[in-house]
Amino acid sequence: MKITVFNLKGGQGKTTVSLALALSYGFLVVTNDEYSPIDKILPKGHAKILKHGETLPIVPDDANIIYDFGGYPDERILSAMEKSNWVIVPVIYDSPLDVQVTIKSVREIEKHNKNILLVANKAQQKDLDSLKKIFDDFFSYPLFRIKKSTAFVKMIKNKKSLQELTQNNSLLLYNYKEAIEQLEAIREFINQQGI
Repeated sequence: MKITVFNLKGGQGKTTVSLALALSYGFLVVTNDEYSPIDKILPKGHAKILKHGETLPIVPDDANIIYDFGGYPDERILSAMEKSNWVIVPVIYDSPLDVQVTIKSVREIEKHNKNILLVANKAQQKDLDSLKKIFDDFFSYPLFRIKKSTAFVKMIKNKKSLQELTQNNSLLLYNYKEAIEQLEAIREFINQQGI
């Protein structure tokens, strides 16, 4: 399974979504962000930070990999999108104006891959509802929600999946249950599509 996590708009939580999926489900991660902390969070050999101008690594067809990419879509990003089974587009809802860049991102992605999944990131239910109303005017891609939660901060700090963090701690399991279920819903949807 190959997934690209991308949005032209910065600050949408692309790396957090990538790390949550990688830590929970064993994905390798490649990023074009030279300042990314992924190599310090993921196990040794599970992260690759591309240097400026460095091409995508060649990976086996059956590799589970996430391309965590930001910025203007250069040749590497376009190549990753074309190779991916899915492109996940995280979006944080602040106002309808901020969503315009995400809509532009989706239109760019559609030229290379039609398997797009939108994620309302750090979202309350009302944010999900607002995004759905906006997106319904433009396209009909599936829209999932990941709530704002300290679970993801703790995940990164401890370098453990949400499942590992809550394994022997019922209080954390109670507090992080919804975040775990939301992440699992994304994974289940992707797996069920069989693309």
